[in-house]
Amino acid sequence: MLCGPDISFVNLNYFSGFHSILNEMQLKDLTVLVAINPSGLICFLSKSYGGRTSDSFITNDSGFLSKLEPGDEVLADKGFPGIKVALEGSKSILVVPPILHNGLADENGNLAARLWVERFPQRRMPQPNTFLATYSRLRESGNVRPGNINRERPRFVHNVANEELVLDLVHEDPEFSVRRIASRIGISLSVVWRILHQNNMYPYHRQRVQELLLRDYPPKLIFSQTIIDRITINPNFLKNILFTDEAAFTKDEIFNQHNSHLWSEENPHAIRIRGSQYKFSINIWCGLVGNTLLGPHELPARLNGQGFLHFIIYDLPVLLENVPLEDQETM
Repeated sequence: MLCGPDISFVNLNYFSGFHSILNEMQLKDLTVLVAINPSGLICFLSKSYGGRTSDSFITNDSGFLSKLEPGDEVLADKGFPGIKVALEGSKSILVVPPILHNGLADENGNLAARLWVERFPQRRMPQPNTFLATYSRLRESGNVRPGNINRERPRFVHNVANEELVLDLVHEDPEFSVRRIASRIGISLSVVWRILHQNNMYPYHRQRVQELLLRDYPPKLIFSQTIIDRITINPNFLKNILFTDEAAFTKDEIFNQHNSHLWSEENPHAIRIRGSQYKFSINIWCGLVGNTLLGPHELPARLNGQGFLHFIIYDLPVLLENVPLEDQETM
């Protein structure tokens, strides 16, 4: 019975002396199998393998199993069912976790699923076929990863016909959504995005502007031309103008719910106050002349023509006291 040697897989990348060798070989790491007897002497040392080589493959390929004698027991974890065939040839005994190898589940996917629920009630239960496929891969290759894991992802194949259809729909209606285009042509959303980006087309939002009527254009044109003429005569003309604006502030805020998220393992049921039964508002006036800021000044809560006239006659002169006298004379 084999009870003496301790088998370990050593990654040579952890030893500083091997960094230069690995760099020259253009490898990230190397792994070797080492067997040590109870007295601390190395009794077996395998050749080196690439870091991605599975431990089960190294055990099979290194020749260590050929050193075993009939009746020896090998204690292995769940990642080593691939050495079963080699051990059967040497009449040795393999002991691994029961769910994966001839134990409680006895290669029964449904029974393995029930045992999984009993042992890991808080985890998601895999399908019974998952247990069978995993065991089959472990037994045949010693690796739980599917055989096509290293295959390259199929690249996007340029299709001229699809590209023309996408561009025609966009030129016909620039507001066509990507989802509608994909549904109309029968291709994926990612393909539509890729075609648009390859043709330097990107989505843009509309800009909100104030509505202008036809009668508004002539006065605005006259005003703009007057400003240009005044600036031509006096380059400092704009500094002599008092620019003002009023704004109403309320307790209700503007919040973009679409861009707000809470990352959590479970729904925290978070809330955000959107409105209040206790409301308030305040009207604020500010002015700018030259490099001088006037205000802020609080206007009446209910502002009308009479209230604004009172502000111009009595309050504005007080605010203008902060403006230099030379600027006041040229306003």
